[in-house]
Amino acid sequence: MNRNSLNRYLTYKVRSGFAVLFFLTGCLALVFLSPQTALAAGFIFRLEIPHEPSFPNNAGTKLRSFGCFSAYDGTPLNCGFSLTVTGLKSPANDIANNGGHVHDANRPLVLNRGKLEYLADQDPARLSVRGTTLGTPPLIYAEVTHKLPEVSGKIETVATVTTPYGWVCAGGCFTRTSWRKIITYDVGIRGLVKLPGPLNTENPATAAGDYIKVRGGTDTHPEGSFGTPFALDALKNIAKKYKKARGRALSINDMSLPKGGLFDYRATWKPDHNTHRRGKDGDINQDGLRCLPDKDLREAIDAVIKPPSKGKTRLHCESGGRKHIDLEPF
Repeated sequence: MNRNSLNRYLTYKVRSGFAVLFFLTGCLALVFLSPQTALAAGFIFRLEIPHEPSFPNNAGTKLRSFGCFSAYDGTPLNCGFSLTVTGLKSPANDIANNGGHVHDANRPLVLNRGKLEYLADQDPARLSVRGTTLGTPPLIYAEVTHKLPEVSGKIETVATVTTPYGWVCAGGCFTRTSWRKIITYDVGIRGLVKLPGPLNTENPATAAGDYIKVRGGTDTHPEGSFGTPFALDALKNIAKKYKKARGRALSINDMSLPKGGLFDYRATWKPDHNTHRRGKDGDINQDGLRCLPDKDLREAIDAVIKPPSKGKTRLHCESGGRKHIDLEPF
């Protein structure tokens, strides 16, 4: 669970001009304001935060806390607030934003299509909450839980805090009586690299290289050949040994999406691949030879990657004779 993100807003009552302290997300500044100058500034605080996706039995949780305080003496005030998950960062067809999924209908923005969680929520909508900063005594701030989905991509949220009656914004104002903050969660696995080479263009019997890439589902997941640098190096070495032994290029299927996370090759937002989330494993096409009889592949893998234990291998034979390699420990 990540450390709370505390949004602290200072306000002051309408009176003659004076100096006030303004504090927001760890920044302290001295500003001089009066009722005449505390006008709408149109300011929006923007921040992008990297975060891993959720995994089975391990929710990626973000806590958003909203507090509102007097600029005179720090007394907690009961400000109104709202928080809404608005969707993917635009443009949604950019892989940096969609995480490699180009089938965005009904994309989950909260884990298991749940809702934002706030004990005193006044908004029935699933992807938004509304309340007051002193709405959950004895806390002096409101705490909202956002469980991030298993799907990678950049998710935008918009938060607005409004002052109580008779109070105005002390700085960084969106309007004279409100603040606005847009936080984008960059959900994904960092540091994944694309396996070089073209897609679906060569015959393994005649290919010049040690491997070829042959994948389906490229209309919904055009990029599915990403892995960690360690995993890619291991796969290249396996392919080199395999071609030397069998005389054919290794035919590589799905690995991971550009930002990892759930890989739903049927475009259902369900875990069609149980793994393939961290760039540490990959599937191999049968190429006329099912998994169990493929002694050359097993020996190539064992020569490159230390088996997990005696008598074991990192090659897993799945239903239908499909081949799956754990290229590094999870």
